[in-house]
Amino acid sequence: MMRKEKSCKNCGNFCAYYQRCVDTFIKTNKGTCKIFKEVINGQGSCENWRNKSSSRKLTEENIVRSLDRISEDIIAIKTIMEEYAEENAATHYAELEL
Repeated sequence: MMRKEKSCKNCGNFCAYYQRCVDTFIKTNKGTCKIFKEVINGQGSCENWRNKSSSRKLTEENIVRSLDRISEDIIAIKTIMEEYAEENAATHYAELEL
C-alpha cells in the first residue's frame, strides 16, 4: 500500500482554500493551519502532522453550519441572476423604444 507524503496538504490540521469559478470551485495550494492559525502553503510540513481521517467528524453542528453557508451562496447566486435579468430586460426595452 502506498503511503501519503507528510506534507501540509495531506494533514488533518490543514484546511485548503478554494477559488470560486463560474460553475465550480478549484482547490488552491494555500490554506489555514489549525495549529498555527495562519495561512500556509500546502507544500510545507512540520512535526504536528496528523492523518486526515481522524480530523473529519461529521457532527450535526458541522452539517448545519455547512448547510447555512451553502444557503448563503445560493441566495447570492439568485440575487446575481435576478440583477442580470433586470439589466437585460431594461436594455431590451430601451432598444425597442429606439
